[in-house]
Amino acid sequence: MSHSVDLQWILVRQNSRFLQKRGGIRMSNDPFNNNGNWTKRHCG
Repeated sequence: MSHSVDLQWILVRQNSRFLQKRGGIRMSNDPFNNNGNWTKRHCG
């Protein structure tokens, strides 16, 4: 099951409706992401 999660992150990490890039920092606009970090651990 780890492989499918890794594949999803590879496909989504560059393009997502929740991704916001400001000043070289990537933040998440996802309502279920409480801390706003755009990392594999915090998005999903």
